[in-house]
Amino acid sequence: MKRLAVALLLSCSTNDDVETRTGTAVDHGRALFDDPHTSSSPSNVFACSTCHAGAGIHPGYDLAGATNRTSFWGGKRLDLLEAINDCRLSFMDAWTPWTKDEGDARAMYVYLSSLGGPADPLAFDVAVIDPPANGDPARGADVYGRSCKKCHGDAHDGKDRLVPFAPILPITLNASRAFYVKRVRLGAFASASGSMPPFSRTALSDDDLSALIAFFGF
Repeated sequence: MKRLAVALLLSCSTNDDVETRTGTAVDHGRALFDDPHTSSSPSNVFACSTCHAGAGIHPGYDLAGATNRTSFWGGKRLDLLEAINDCRLSFMDAWTPWTKDEGDARAMYVYLSSLGGPADPLAFDVAVIDPPANGDPARGADVYGRSCKKCHGDAHDGKDRLVPFAPILPITLNASRAFYVKRVRLGAFASASGSMPPFSRTALSDDDLSALIAFFGF
């Protein structure tokens, strides 16, 4: 019932009833999607598009159809606004959640609605399952470039990493195969430290994870 109430209220948002800083409500929402200032933290450098858009392998799924889905985070959330706030608070260090009456929240909803897409919930399997052994390091180097480099920079020296606190990979001190599996699959989602988002087994296959770990030397 709570999700339905929020969805009904937000679905009433149009280009005409959302206060915008520039252009239409869709333009405003698109700008928010690409802007780290979607978080209220001045130190945040992550935008929604960091994890949900662009080429490569991303922990966040394509959000086309998100406004039509009935659940999020593998059924952990039934309310889209709460799912958005999960990202803002957990990974973007926002200080306060958006409310359903805020212009930014409404503009984001209008933008996501404009993307269309299927309504079916997406699989979100973050189970810590050991992937196949003996992965291909060469494939792992490619996986690194498409999934890790955006935030962590070049392997071994961290050149061009997104933020100074993103660890240089591979981590060797106290690292192990199990360590990497947990960090990749859980990120900071299930009581793990840091701000790394989790890569579900749907976003990053077990074979890709096996190759990545082999590239790291484990």
